[in-house]
Amino acid sequence: MTKLLSDGVPVVITDRETDVRLAGHTDFYDDIRLRAGVIVPIIRNNRFVANLSVVMSTTPRTWHEDEIALVHTVAERTWLALENARLYRENQEADARQRIFVRDMLAVVTDGRLRLCHTDDDLPAELTPFGDLVDLTIDGGIRVIRHAARDLAISMGFDETRSTDLMTAVSEAAMNTLIHAQDGRAWICTNQNTIQVWIKDQGAGISMENLPQATLVRGYSTASTLGHGFKMIIGTTDRIHLLTGTFGTTIVIEHLLNLDPTD
Repeated sequence: MTKLLSDGVPVVITDRETDVRLAGHTDFYDDIRLRAGVIVPIIRNNRFVANLSVVMSTTPRTWHEDEIALVHTVAERTWLALENARLYRENQEADARQRIFVRDMLAVVTDGRLRLCHTDDDLPAELTPFGDLVDLTIDGGIRVIRHAARDLAISMGFDETRSTDLMTAVSEAAMNTLIHAQDGRAWICTNQNTIQVWIKDQGAGISMENLPQATLVRGYSTASTLGHGFKMIIGTTDRIHLLTGTFGTTIVIEHLLNLDPTD
């Protein structure tokens, strides 16, 4: 029977008690309660990998061709489903490893300024809201959020250069959202030491393969990246949290009045 299965031949058992192929294996087939059955091999790359068995435990049975064909179809589809599940799991694991590698690489080359987030839980906790939610539009929204951030920085004691740097970072992030995404919105949160500017959209996000170029290379821009301004954002603020994917992109710019070098 093993040779038949290895050769890709279904084994059809009408009655175990009269099937000479099963002689000497009475105890085994008693244990699995097989009296009649169909065993269909699954062959991949000319190699036996598994089989699907349909058994009758108490009575003999004559198996029809269409029943044997049905068992064969179920076996093939079951194996295909298992293979697809395995490939999906492997792809998910490979994607997770790639994201971790890109996250760590971006953190190193930006001295910890850029923090790639995998889920919403990786984003920083929102501080106390300051001002209103702003819709990002070319005729007003960007100007409103960039000046609101700068004015808040000045009122908190940031010097002129640091306040202008924050305004530049916010302006670049908002403009890239407006150009490359849709339904962009921005809002500001703060405490005594930190200004957070949240910018969120529902665009296509940045693909994993484009992340290093999109965030580190000046002048690099495609329809699915943040554009050439992201390098400027990194150079003008203290921390940037980035969550991006097919669900959209969230950027959190953090400007710290007193930066703790160990944080």
